[in-house]
Amino acid sequence: MTESKHHILIVEDNKTQALKLKSFVKELGYIVSVVNDGKEALALIKKQKPSLVISDVVMPKMDGYELCRKIKEDKKSGDIPVILLTSLTDSGDVLKGIETRADDYIIKSNYEEFLSPSIHSLLANVRKPGKKNVSPLPIDSQFVKPKLLYVDDSKEYIVLFSAALKKDYEIYTAETAEEGLDILGKNKIQVVIADQRMPVMTGIELLERVAKEYPDILRFMISGFHDFKATVDGVNKGKIQGYFHKPIEPEEIRIAVNKSLEFANLEMKNQKILKELETSNIAFQNSNRNKTIFIQILSKELNKPLDEVRGTIRALKNKPNSEDYSNLVNLLYKNISKFEVLSSFANQITQLYIKEEILEPDKINTREIIECLLIEMSDKFKKRKIKFDLYEESQELFISGDFSLIINCLVIMMDDTLLHTSDNDTVRLIVGKNEKMIFFEIVNGEHNYTIEDKKSKKDFFSSNEELLNVNLNLGLVLAKQIMDIHNGKIEYTFSDKEGRIRLLFLSANS
Repeated sequence: MTESKHHILIVEDNKTQALKLKSFVKELGYIVSVVNDGKEALALIKKQKPSLVISDVVMPKMDGYELCRKIKEDKKSGDIPVILLTSLTDSGDVLKGIETRADDYIIKSNYEEFLSPSIHSLLANVRKPGKKNVSPLPIDSQFVKPKLLYVDDSKEYIVLFSAALKKDYEIYTAETAEEGLDILGKNKIQVVIADQRMPVMTGIELLERVAKEYPDILRFMISGFHDFKATVDGVNKGKIQGYFHKPIEPEEIRIAVNKSLEFANLEMKNQKILKELETSNIAFQNSNRNKTIFIQILSKELNKPLDEVRGTIRALKNKPNSEDYSNLVNLLYKNISKFEVLSSFANQITQLYIKEEILEPDKINTREIIECLLIEMSDKFKKRKIKFDLYEESQELFISGDFSLIINCLVIMMDDTLLHTSDNDTVRLIVGKNEKMIFFEIVNGEHNYTIEDKKSKKDFFSSNEELLNVNLNLGLVLAKQIMDIHNGKIEYTFSDKEGRIRLLFLSANS
């Protein structure tokens, strides 16, 4: 920990949720403190002023609304950004949060998607502790608020929309389509949401013009009426990405718009990654063979979700019923998640090669790693009814390394294990010490590895050279890189009854 890091205070009465939040925020590189309720938070703030507060809403003694109000009313703490994190989804709850002067209001079910950019954005202009005359922190391009134009002839809805979503987007508003077109001509807008029933020019007519004149802008329609024809016209003429019903549900809009923005930017990012991989001799140290195979791996994995989306869209082209569209939306969301993971893996691999960074290891207790790993994997185990068994030689084992990279590596290898594990089966994790190394061993029974799987994985992880194979996936390539910079290794062993993956890390005491 250094004095230059921001200190974030988490206020959460649920111990499991508090641990999960702490791990998530800590991985972002911040110093984290946790308290159980609003009163404890105020007491701690008086002793040590945090850079930002993340608070649950429903808590005993003092809820999040009252805590936020007291923080903002006190001159000494009024400049602390506050994020309210809650399971309350009614638009009235959102407005109540806004009234308390909360800087952001995020629904718990989606916090992993929205919390990180919100923290970065809110801290962008906060002076780091221990530094004087520091200029505002630069905002990474991915955290700059997207510019969104909302067009509606109802002043009431314009006020509600702006109040509910101004923390997420740079909002432009217009009461007529003509005003909206004027704004589009003067500003680089990324998203347009238009009410369908407006005088002079309807929302469909406006979005149809936007599609022709500004094809890169994402387009959504909103209406207080259930009009199937308007929806079909919106898809065919305005080429809309989505359709919302009034009254406004901020979280629904936030999720749909952000997913569409991510999907729209995905191809551009992947093309950039591919271009960098093709032109950069640094990443693979002039190894033409590895560059070629790595691009083949990336292309192969990106085309899997793409082919699934293409096939479904073709099948639904002439069947515009609501169930089919619902299935299509679910499929798109699922594959967008795949794209996000693949893009993240490719970016991390490229960065680790290019930077050639020297690891600055921390001393990490294996118990802390296990707890975080279980949080990451619990939903996947539950969904497939897989039993998890843990065997620890000791709870006082420590390894030397980067916490977030180690967790990433373990999750990747655990995910690879689940790909070869049957539903209702058992996965074991054995943690122990072998001479100067600490090991995490993942064991699954009734494994279904093919002969080709076994050979390519054993060859890849047993060699000191980067012998890539198109049967590998990007996650395994990233896992090997992580182990290499930790001076560790991964060993695959197979028998007729089980498969074993052993990850060996340097002991912090060696």
